[in-house]
Amino acid sequence: MPSSVNEVLYEVVEPAAGAMPWLEDLPAMVARPVHTLRRSGESEPRTASLDEYVAMMAAPGCLRDKLLISLLALAGLRIGQALGLRRSDLHLMENSRAVGCAVQGPHLHVVRREDNENLAVSKRRRELMVPVHPAVVGVYAAYCEERDWVAASARSDFVFVKMAGGEVGRPMTDGRAREVVAALGYRAGIDRVVTPHQFRHGLGTELVESGRPLDEVQMILGHARVETTRRYVHTSRERLRAAVESVALPTLAPGTGR
Repeated sequence: MPSSVNEVLYEVVEPAAGAMPWLEDLPAMVARPVHTLRRSGESEPRTASLDEYVAMMAAPGCLRDKLLISLLALAGLRIGQALGLRRSDLHLMENSRAVGCAVQGPHLHVVRREDNENLAVSKRRRELMVPVHPAVVGVYAAYCEERDWVAASARSDFVFVKMAGGEVGRPMTDGRAREVVAALGYRAGIDRVVTPHQFRHGLGTELVESGRPLDEVQMILGHARVETTRRYVHTSRERLRAAVESVALPTLAPGTGR
């Protein structure tokens, strides 16, 4: 029997040449893990949490930018889907029969258009209907008031348009949207660069961990296969650790070790 846990986990070996270039004098011996995990090629998706979303909403920024992160965080849209939205795609009334839509409640339609001026294209080929969170409705209403003060912006059917500069009213581009999201994250004090797709991963994680069935999450995010949705079940290592540590052991007899 090994005399300590360390003997099970590590072996003492001579360090390989060049293994620790930051050290001027290499130690004679080092402890090397006995067991290593082969890389599977899969990694946990990096997420932007709801707390980070709230912090970014509180940071300085225009309503257009707040609406963008709201659709990313609360509707789970990909950046191409968000930038391709037209105002006619947003049905935010409780009843949309007046515009020929039978879907009840606030929602939006993601439509794949390959001729968008800003080259924004939805990855999904079939039209997707996404329910809209009440918070998004309020932000959108405030944004419409803001943009309607600019004539060129008011004329555009694109939801996200340039509000200043030499191309007012032109649809926002992918590069500009990423700059906007990163800037809001910086102003919110988040110590990494926040990207648009992290919000989508954050929503998927939040829905799964709150107990929503996988088929619901799959439909909201527009995944073609449930296997894609299933990855969000594995994103919380803390939750898995808590589950294991909650197992109650029977009292061990003194000195038996079993």
